[in-house]
Formats: sequence, C-alpha cells, structure tokens
Amino acid sequence: MDRIYYVEGLPTESGKYVARNYTEVGGGPAATAAVAAARLGAQVDFIGRVGDDDTGNSLLAELESWGVNTRYTKRYNQAKSSQSAIMVDTKGERIIINYPSPDLLPDAEWLEEIDFSQWDVVLADVRWHDGAKKAFTLARQAGVMTVLD
Repeated sequence: MDRIYYVEGLPTESGKYVARNYTEVGGGPAATAAVAAARLGAQVDFIGRVGDDDTGNSLLAELESWGVNTRYTKRYNQAKSSQSAIMVDTKGERIIINYPSPDLLPDAEWLEEIDFSQWDVVLADVRWHDGAKKAFTLARQAGVMTVLD
C-alpha cells in the first residue's frame, strides 16, 4: 500500500509539515503491472504475500476491483502488511519510506503448489527476492517467459 502525501516542497530539516492532498493506492511494481495488464484486458493472477490487517484487506480488494485474481496471494495471520509513505512535491520529486514487513516470511516453497504452466508470462519485482527466484525457476521449468521489473 502506498500512502502518498502531496507537499509544497520536500523536507530539508526536521519539523512538522502539512500535505495539500493525500491518497492511498496499491503499490509495488508487480502489483501495478498486474493492474495495468488487467485494465488492458488480460487475465491476470497476483502471487504475493499480505498480512491479515486493514492494509492487506485494502490491497486485495483494490486488486480484485481491477479484475486481478488474488487466489494465489498468501495471507499471514497476525501479520502487518508491507507499505510505503511517499511525499511528492509540486515538481514531482519524491521521498519514499518503505516498511518491508518482517511478519511476511521470505520462504517461497509454497509456490511449488502452483501450476506455472497456466501462464504465458510471469512478471516479478525485487521486493520479495525468494519469491521472485522461486517463481522464475518454476516458470522456466514450465517453459514460461519471465520478466523482472
């Protein structure tokens, strides 16, 4: 989840700042690519990890609202989801503060249960290293093209 704060200028020192606007949107390169592909009419599945918190619920709901299937997304009980706070100034410059939740275990062995031959292409980003590596290994074994974002 990206929490985006629009500010006049990026902070240069400590203090309290007021945002002129604010929005929350799903984030991450792979999730964003999944939504873009679904909007273009592709059938898309998202494989990932979320906590069982409000952030995880919002992320899944947003993906599903855009037509992205989340059946292969693993939810971790009593876990916080990863998220980012982003400050964007009037020139479009930004500062990103990412919280990569330690509650979301890096283990990707559960991906072995997924049939990767069902897809034409598998795209991954580097946010979940073990997951990207395992997904690419399984996809290539199935003869499926891979793309690293």
